[in-house]
Amino acid sequence: MVLQVLITGSREATKPMLEKACEVVKWAKSEGHSVIVGDALGVDRIVRMWCIAKKVPVTVYGAYGKIRDEDLGRKPDGSQTEQRIITHGTYPERDCVMAEACDICVAIWNSRSRGTKITFDAAKKLGKTVYLRTFEKQ
Repeated sequence: MVLQVLITGSREATKPMLEKACEVVKWAKSEGHSVIVGDALGVDRIVRMWCIAKKVPVTVYGAYGKIRDEDLGRKPDGSQTEQRIITHGTYPERDCVMAEACDICVAIWNSRSRGTKITFDAAKKLGKTVYLRTFEKQ
């Protein structure tokens, strides 16, 4: 069974945070799962790039009818390497939509990012399988 694994993380990504995110992407690929990620910088952006590089199916969620980094995932011939779903709400609304779409939520958090916490809390409230890994600022 293919599961939708949401990887959400802080914009201020440290090396340990990115290492944890990479582990999750590798696990998702090994199990044949798909990845869901937002269009933010930091952990989200690195996860999108790894999914593209490792050929892991990835769905990217944006807000306000757009994706923040339109060229990310574009092949040299102009085609896209990833599926994109665009939401037309605010970023907190987008975070809740991602939580609804996932089977598993992995939050890689710096104890400050509101978006990561909103997403994690929404997934938990919906009864999804959730994992929270907190990285304190060094």
